[in-house]
Amino acid sequence: MRGRGVLRFGARSALLGVVLAVVVSGSALAARIHVDIQAPQHVNAGHKVVLVFVGYTTPKFGWLAVFLDNRACARTGVAESNRAESREFDYAPIHGHFRKTLTIKHSSRGTHYVCAYLVRNGSPYDTKAKASAHYHTT
Repeated sequence: MRGRGVLRFGARSALLGVVLAVVVSGSALAARIHVDIQAPQHVNAGHKVVLVFVGYTTPKFGWLAVFLDNRACARTGVAESNRAESREFDYAPIHGHFRKTLTIKHSSRGTHYVCAYLVRNGSPYDTKAKASAHYHTT
């Protein structure tokens, strides 16, 4: 009888371990899709600005949409694309671990926002991840 109780407890522990492993790995997979922006904080007027985008995505969300704006980034790619003062700077297919460098040839005075969105198959209507950065030009 004691053996059955231990086996039962062991089977429950094993099942709980499997369930926890599935939940944790599912969370880890969802958290893996991300984008970050490396940008300078200050730029002299007329000089170039080098922006670096790094992250990870799956083929399902394999497009990087980058916008330049004079105000803080919108929550989604579609909201950003609908702003009159926002301009699309780049729209490129990416997948897996990525690193993409973009250069702005001349920066005008003011505060500028860089908005990056990982979107589904080239459609800004389904945004999976976003990042934003800003820099000041004097």
